[in-house]
Amino acid sequence: MVYDQRVNIALITSEYPATDGTVGGLGTYTAKIAKLLKNEGHLPVILAFVDRPMASNRAELPVIDVIRRRPSAILKNTRFFWRYETPIRRYLDSRRLLRTLNSLNQRLKVDVVQLTNCHSPGIAIAGSNRWPTITRFSNLEWLWREANASPIDASQRILDRLDARQALASTITCAPSMFLADHARKSLGLRSRIVRTPPPARAVFPAASSRREKNRIAFVGSCNRIKGFDIFLEAACDLLGRKLPVQFEIAGRLLEPSPLRNHLEEIRSRNSSRIDFHGPVNQATVNNILERTGCLVIPSRVDNYPNICLEAQARGCPVIASDDSSLDEMVTEGKNGFLFNNGSTESLVIALRNFLDLSECALLRMSEAAQETDNHRRLEKPISHLVSLYEEAKEYFGNSPS
Repeated sequence: MVYDQRVNIALITSEYPATDGTVGGLGTYTAKIAKLLKNEGHLPVILAFVDRPMASNRAELPVIDVIRRRPSAILKNTRFFWRYETPIRRYLDSRRLLRTLNSLNQRLKVDVVQLTNCHSPGIAIAGSNRWPTITRFSNLEWLWREANASPIDASQRILDRLDARQALASTITCAPSMFLADHARKSLGLRSRIVRTPPPARAVFPAASSRREKNRIAFVGSCNRIKGFDIFLEAACDLLGRKLPVQFEIAGRLLEPSPLRNHLEEIRSRNSSRIDFHGPVNQATVNNILERTGCLVIPSRVDNYPNICLEAQARGCPVIASDDSSLDEMVTEGKNGFLFNNGSTESLVIALRNFLDLSECALLRMSEAAQETDNHRRLEKPISHLVSLYEEAKEYFGNSPS
């Protein structure tokens, strides 16, 4: 079903939106959605949490800064404040967000509110019963915490409960992948709709570019355990130890100091000419990497429906990814890339060696299949599915006795 009526949408995000690739996945998603909605004739307004007013609107979209409130000195001196600081800050953020949205509604009638993730600052919105509310499961904290081997404390238990309350109080919940929707069902008993993340803008260069170097292997994204960066480094060590003619290219944020950075520097000290580490890069650099690299490795332990995989396939770049992480919904074994056992360095090495053994003709077919995956994804028009969900939420909300 397609709706032609204009919808006024308030998009709530905890990560400032930008279209230049300088922020993480949530900010990129929010900017992309807002731009597509605007192109379709709807009116999106982004409410973004910030620590201080932004000097410029990097997303070139209507953005309202929601300044995070700092707890008072009296509160800070309260016993055990440090233990519960994050839940307290989120509660204060939630109240300020509700006031900001009320103010916006006086100038522009808000038809629907989309909370772009299930973090608790939106609980005041979902529980206000003033607007139809859609909560999107872009992640589930306990999944990410398990992937990062992070211990749980009393503060985190409170945050988990707030996130659950927000989702349960929403009119409708949705998820970008069956992987996250299934976990939301198991943990919260919610049947979430699947609304895929829209693909990026069309690539400038064709998929089967002669610039692609098969032996160049790339990792692009946050360099942490959740994204499987440690697995990538172990696999790189294995291939370099076998004296294979490979070149590794890494782009992304890496904490300093950290064990992962120490490990990377140790590998680079022995193979300085074989590993290029760029650190955080802009979208133009990411595009350049994806257009010339042989394959992109995404070894995430958990993931939502990552933008970087969408961007790679839009440029005809084969992807080697972990299974049981939502990436197996994007990559077909042996067709547009390879899958390996989640968390297994040995399995990743086998997948990489299978890729390196491909003939130039087979690599060309895999590159074309990657772009064909992108073409099929565009035909599904996920932005239309999202607008339909807005209209469904409005109708359900209007007919609800509560």
